[in-house]
Amino acid sequence: LVACVVGTVFGIIHCAAWTSKFPSTDEMWMWRSCSLLVATIPTIMGFQPVIFSVAPKVGKFLGPNMDFGLALGTPIYTIARLFLIILSFTTLCALPPEAFTDIDWSVYIP
Repeated sequence: LVACVVGTVFGIIHCAAWTSKFPSTDEMWMWRSCSLLVATIPTIMGFQPVIFSVAPKVGKFLGPNMDFGLALGTPIYTIARLFLIILSFTTLCALPPEAFTDIDWSVYIP
């Protein structure tokens, strides 16, 4: 359960770049969708045992389907993480002009 919370927080941190500037709208939507997947899949996987213990009838009904969801969720999560890594490096090639402004550090650090 702790690993699922850490995975969800990791995905939420990526959602913090929701309104950032991206080189194209395709890359923006890929970032948004992958960060949502990385944030939600660990939550769903983490609450699966809780759902089974709280509502055994639901567990009996969804049991085989939940195994399918787990088997499907792991590769989707992995692919979304890989996309986030790739997008992190590809967006470095098209930084906005504000990224290249010189900062006078002596103003901030005495």
